[in-house]
Amino acid sequence: MEDFYSFIKEEDEDGSIFYHFITPKNFVYTVYFKVDEYSVYVNDFPLLLQSGYAFGFKKSFINKERVKNSLDFKVFDTLYQIILDFISDNGDDTVLLYHCDTSDEKQLYRSRLFDKWEKRIKDSHLERHCVEVCIDNKDFYLGFITPSKNPNIESLNSEFESFSYFIIQPKF
Repeated sequence: MEDFYSFIKEEDEDGSIFYHFITPKNFVYTVYFKVDEYSVYVNDFPLLLQSGYAFGFKKSFINKERVKNSLDFKVFDTLYQIILDFISDNGDDTVLLYHCDTSDEKQLYRSRLFDKWEKRIKDSHLERHCVEVCIDNKDFYLGFITPSKNPNIESLNSEFESFSYFIIQPKF
């Protein structure tokens, strides 16, 4: 997995980290690691959130002319390199929390894409744990990624199970 797009890294004033890269078809990807997304819950889920970051990415277009979306393995390879870069800067206890966007009802597709990407990695130094939560007949797909060296993986798994239901529940 040596073939990936070059990327740039920026830090926001709150300490969040953003990476950006552009594909030959003029897709611009922004990958983010937000430090304060879940900070209000750190006392309830300390193991998961003390070194936890909200992780996600979005794609936009340089010009308004839309290009047919085709499978580009270099996008995943670049995302993987970015994750490795971020973790190397933040340590083996880093936890990247993600949830698949539900705004267009394509969350199952996004979850399956994570599954496909995970299968591409032969000798990964990362662990991924994911769950599906169904509330009011709507499916939510959440997960976390952490280094295989994280000494708290088993405890993280159980804490994440509770966190995933808690975070999805409607707040009244």
